[in-house]
Amino acid sequence: MLGWLRTAWRQPKLPFRRHFVVFALISFFALAQLAWWAVFQYNEGRRLIETQDGYWQQQIVVAYMQRSTLGTEFDAWLATTFRDLEITPAGAIEVKPSARADLREFVHRRMRMFISEGAFFGLLVLVGCSEDADPRPACLGDLPATCAPLYAPEFDQIYAQTLSKKCATSGGSCHGPAGDKGGLTFADADGSFAELTSEGRIVPGDPACSELVVRLDATGHAWSMPPGKPLSSGERCAIRTWIAQGAER
Repeated sequence: MLGWLRTAWRQPKLPFRRHFVVFALISFFALAQLAWWAVFQYNEGRRLIETQDGYWQQQIVVAYMQRSTLGTEFDAWLATTFRDLEITPAGAIEVKPSARADLREFVHRRMRMFISEGAFFGLLVLVGCSEDADPRPACLGDLPATCAPLYAPEFDQIYAQTLSKKCATSGGSCHGPAGDKGGLTFADADGSFAELTSEGRIVPGDPACSELVVRLDATGHAWSMPPGKPLSSGERCAIRTWIAQGAER
């Protein structure tokens, strides 16, 4: 399993991308926690039944001791003092079947309640951590019609001024040789151009539906790029203009 997750993490071209790997890990630990909670509640229920049974056995011992002392008043005393006990037709003192049934129902109801609550909160965690909680749109509909690029909208300029400086070598170096976040590396201009154009991250002539533009212009999301402070409007304009002009080199 670890090998499969490692492969999925390293290969963004696979249908299960990194967000799925994270989701799978969270799901595994959530289910493991739920299973542990169910076993814990089961053991707690058994302990409660054993404790109550031991308490009843003590009551029975006391009742037999009082039986010889109270005589005819014993039945009334037993009915008011130890209400879970009864005298059988054979004269033995035993726990009422209804008392045992009530105890089992109480334990089962308690287990169902705690397990249901654990499953509910586990589901909330899974939903909150899944990508659907903050889906990335395929296209943006609010891109400005005109803008002022910070530099010439050419790929070599985009790589030298933005991709290399701000995505591969500065800050956390998310897309540097050691980062390789999302399977995207900006180690050199040729490789960067190939990865952006061949992996479907840009749609030549359509910046609004290019994944690169969606991630750069839609800020404030878990999938936005770069994390934290966004690129300047001039840098994003240069990238959008380059893609709108055909994303050639």
